Amino acid sequence: MRSIICLLAASLFLLSSPPPSPAQNDRNLERPKAAGVAEKRVALVIGNAAYTKAKPLANPANDAADMAKALKDVGFEVFSGVDLDKRRMETLIREFGARLANGGTGLFYYAGHGIQVGGENYLVPVDADIPEEDEVSYSAIPVGLVLSKMSKANNDLNIVILDACRNNPFARSWRGYRDAGNADGLAKISPPTGTLVLYATEPGKVASDGTGRNGLFTESLLKQIKKPNVEYDQMVKAVSADVWQKSNKLQLPWKEGNSLADFYFAGGARMSLTATPDKMTVGPKVIFEERFDDNSRDWFQSNEKTGSIESVGNAYLISSKTGWLYSTQKVDVRMDGNFSIETKARKLAGVDNYGYGLIWGLKDKENYYSMLLFRDGAFGVIKATGGQISWLIPDTNTTSAFKVGSTNTIKVEKVENRLRFYINDLYVGNLPFEPFFGNRVGFIVFNTQTIEFDDLIITRD
Repeated sequence: MRSIICLLAASLFLLSSPPPSPAQNDRNLERPKAAGVAEKRVALVIGNAAYTKAKPLANPANDAADMAKALKDVGFEVFSGVDLDKRRMETLIREFGARLANGGTGLFYYAGHGIQVGGENYLVPVDADIPEEDEVSYSAIPVGLVLSKMSKANNDLNIVILDACRNNPFARSWRGYRDAGNADGLAKISPPTGTLVLYATEPGKVASDGTGRNGLFTESLLKQIKKPNVEYDQMVKAVSADVWQKSNKLQLPWKEGNSLADFYFAGGARMSLTATPDKMTVGPKVIFEERFDDNSRDWFQSNEKTGSIESVGNAYLISSKTGWLYSTQKVDVRMDGNFSIETKARKLAGVDNYGYGLIWGLKDKENYYSMLLFRDGAFGVIKATGGQISWLIPDTNTTSAFKVGSTNTIKVEKVENRLRFYINDLYVGNLPFEPFFGNRVGFIVFNTQTIEFDDLIITRD
């Protein structure tokens, strides 16, 4: 059930309120599954729509968000990002490759502008400016980079899904592009054995963006992924038939590659000829789960003298007056392994542009880490050391991932030696992991606000 955490105040003096964001001197900290034996699955999902130098696209942000959720629901560990520039795309692809090295099945999904030049395919970042054809390799991401990371990982099976078969948005300014035999859409790929490539349509053809929330191809793919006990090749046939019919026989999804494994997204099993017991891994273990359905836990509240706490129906109500307030539980997360901390939050009332979110590694009110959301769609990460605030990630805009006025999922995840941050299952940034000050985890809200938190789930590998 829901926990309503109304964090409306606490004395700035009593709570050693942090200094204001460097960008805003007059505001306080404003913007500056179940355990079991399972085969490892890792996915990277990217959707680029808000292009600055090319035609913006309607569907890829939705496509990526929905695909990330669908893959997570069928057991994938998902890295995801929306509207990424070249640097952030490269960073995510490298991290994805490193994660694949642990074995299992890898999946890469991309929706957005994609172009082919000289028989090579490129994925277009949102900041790409490509006035001449010979600049493509400097401004776009070659699909070969993804294939290279997959090949280097030497895992059993990889799947690449490209919903990027659109008109080249830069072709009009490229001299001789059409005369050289280049076409719209993407070129054929010859992937290595064990890698399967699925295009939204045939090589050299253009796919439909669709008229609804998702592109035509991804809309069909999302439906088929959820169906249990359907092997990959059969799923592709079902997607192809659906898209072919709905496009009036203008768009036919296309696949390349071969694998010695049968793969099922939902149900069934991946029966690999090379699978061995040591490739099987234990799924993440839930070590803390608070659903707020009986309010039986005694939550620690900072500044108990000026705040109040009470149960209201199935809600958990904390209130104060000004400043900032946190409420935490002691959880043995352990720093030597991978873990994730996730909650849902919705702002109900209060002053705009003050932060609220997750707090972890807390020792006391002067030593902790926190990921904060802001009303206008930005987020930031802070570190408090001896009462001094450092902005590890200063107010970064994430409007494509953030739902203003709605419930937003907030997630902090440690993978190897990095912390990754997600909003609504979409990747928004990362930092090197730093040791905890203490072992308390929970919620934090700054200044006069009413925030509703729904669930707190902590898992550990």
